[in-house]
Amino acid sequence: MKKRKILIITIAFISAICFHVNAQTVNNDTTKSLNFIIPDTNKVFNKEPLFDVVEDMPSFVGGEEAMYDWLGNNTKYPREAKEKEIEGTVIVQFIIEKDGSLSGISISKDIGGGCGDEALRVIKAMPKWIPGKQKGKVVRVQYALPFIFSLGKTK
Repeated sequence: MKKRKILIITIAFISAICFHVNAQTVNNDTTKSLNFIIPDTNKVFNKEPLFDVVEDMPSFVGGEEAMYDWLGNNTKYPREAKEKEIEGTVIVQFIIEKDGSLSGISISKDIGGGCGDEALRVIKAMPKWIPGKQKGKVVRVQYALPFIFSLGKTK
């Protein structure tokens, strides 16, 4: 019983510290400070703010419907995934830069069978977006996009 009580107190203490640290690092604009090199572009971002949510979110030229049309026309179902009947959702994360270009492209969820590689290929080929704005200024925004791979079979 004493070990359980100590464990509960320890968990509560660690949780309180984590909450305190997180509360101090997030501000009202939901920005993140960066100081790293993104591998696929070799760009150095030295404390440039990165937003998760902004007043005017970035958008694909032509809107969401145009984006899904573009994705549908440019995505090929990977042969291995077809053969193994792999279906599901791949999630790709990327940053929409101030000029509308995409950087920091990575997979946050993959289903295998080459689906993740195909999603990366397609995102890297995407045209520039309309960048996001916060308080009237163009800013960098982190974005996540789901790719649904479905063979269209009814179950």
